[in-house]
Amino acid sequence: FLEVREDRFSSSGCERLQSAVLKSPEGASYGVRGDVFAKQQEWDRAIEDYERAKIIDSRLEQTLRQRAKWHQAAGRSDAAKKDTDRADRLQALFD
Repeated sequence: FLEVREDRFSSSGCERLQSAVLKSPEGASYGVRGDVFAKQQEWDRAIEDYERAKIIDSRLEQTLRQRAKWHQAAGRSDAAKKDTDRADRLQALFD
């Protein structure tokens, strides 16, 4: 994936990025592909990918908060704090 980021605006880079997104549909993948579409002035496609990235990342935030709750219930305060801190960082991206 890092290799794809370096030349993501070239034709072959776009093809490899598309393949990476299909293999690993994570928020970051959609965000990078959104950057490519924006660079190519394909505004609707860029917006669509940014929305997908936001949905995926917001689900991750909710999952982390739930897992933190269960870590806390199990007496694993350190693990709960790590998940809560990570969820807080994700939430800050949306505020």
